[in-house]
Amino acid sequence: MTSSETIRLDDLKSESERLANRLSEANNELLELRERLRMVGSSAKVGIWEYDFREDSLWVSDELAAMYGYTPEELTWEKFVSCLHPDDIVSDLERPTPSFPFGEVNEFIFRFRHADGDFRTIRSRSTTYGSGDTPHRKMGAHIDMSSDTLLHLNSKLAEANSRISQFSRVASHDLRSPLRAINSLTFLTLHDSESTLSPSAVEHLQRVINRIGHMDRLVCELLEYSTADLDEVAPTETDVNRMLVDIVELVDSRGLTVEVDSRVGKVTTTTSPLTICVRNLVDNACKHHDRTDGMVRVTAELNEGWLEIVVGDDGPGIPEAHQTKIFEPFYSSNSERGTGLGLAHVNRIVEQYHAHLELDSTPGEGTTFTLRWPVSGCVEDRRVPLERQ
Repeated sequence: MTSSETIRLDDLKSESERLANRLSEANNELLELRERLRMVGSSAKVGIWEYDFREDSLWVSDELAAMYGYTPEELTWEKFVSCLHPDDIVSDLERPTPSFPFGEVNEFIFRFRHADGDFRTIRSRSTTYGSGDTPHRKMGAHIDMSSDTLLHLNSKLAEANSRISQFSRVASHDLRSPLRAINSLTFLTLHDSESTLSPSAVEHLQRVINRIGHMDRLVCELLEYSTADLDEVAPTETDVNRMLVDIVELVDSRGLTVEVDSRVGKVTTTTSPLTICVRNLVDNACKHHDRTDGMVRVTAELNEGWLEIVVGDDGPGIPEAHQTKIFEPFYSSNSERGTGLGLAHVNRIVEQYHAHLELDSTPGEGTTFTLRWPVSGCVEDRRVPLERQ
């Protein structure tokens, strides 16, 4: 062997040793990076995985395996595919597939059957890296969207609802306080024995008092409407006959004849929202009647597991073009008496409690609302007729 060949061989040996050292350093750096990713995933509750195309091997973090209820050794790619929901299997999930160009992120949402048998909703993000056109590894992260994430969102939603409810009550109080003060001052001015107000001034002050009352009702109904779906009400035993009698006695009938014919006694249902709905329907019938000698009729009976309450009147009816608008907030055909929130409030509660509300109206003949409310049982069945004028 010549001296030049010996030198060349030594150079090759040195270069091989240098490459071997660099490869060892790169491998150590990769292991360190993997450990860092594992620690980040552990603290963030994110599962990490890596697939080596050259060695056809899969590595999963302890957090990813635990997310699915298995050990890292049990969670092979075949096991992963076998636990996917049948409707969510796509080619990129059936087998490790390199994505091009390198560095591009692929994202999937799929359902995975946990070891306990329940399906979990998973968000997956992954990317491929390599050299040239040759893929080396594919790395990804999985996040369980059905556990802590949803619990966190539900907690934030509950907190937001609580703040909205608190704000609505404070705003209602702050709005009604000055209204009461204005009403008191106007009332005292109007009824001052030494006052020398002209008839027109008295009329104007009386209109102010009426408008204040209208504004106060608007604030109350706005509060009820804005907080209607913040809290669910638990079912309780309800005396339907007593509820209807109380509603009719409290509503301003404006001299109309209001009849109640109830064929229902006590039932188990959500009392408070039901009462609000019926009260608004009866109040709406009385407010919008066009005659003082008119009639409003309220009937109640059980029908195949539903409490069916019908509120009908012989008033002016509702034009067909307006029948969809009456359930919109602030829509009212009578701005002097109505706030435009009563039926909107009823409609919102009906949707929340999975009830049904039907409208049947003919101009010149009257209007009928049929409310079908879910009940869980009839405790007592009896009939109580009532007529109020």
